[in-house]
Amino acid sequence: VRLDAKRLIPVGAAIQAEGRVVGTVTSGVVSPLLDAALALGFVDREIALDTPCTVDLRGRPEPGRIVGKRFIPKR
Repeated sequence: VRLDAKRLIPVGAAIQAEGRVVGTVTSGVVSPLLDAALALGFVDREIALDTPCTVDLRGRPEPGRIVGKRFIPKR
C-alpha cells in the first residue's frame, strides 16, 4: 500500500477497499525517496493492483493505493 500522507503506518492497521476490510498491515515505513508512506500487508487476492484503498491510522482513514512489490519505476 502506498499513501500520499507521510505518516507512519502501524502494524495491524486495517486496509479497506471496495467498502470492506480487505487486508492487514504487517509493516510500515515513511520513504524519504518517494516522499510517501509505504506498507506491506496481506490483502485479499481478488483486489487488483492500483485499486484505491484507505488505511485506518488510529481511527482516521488515510487514502492510498494497492501497489505491487516493485513500486519504484525502473530507469
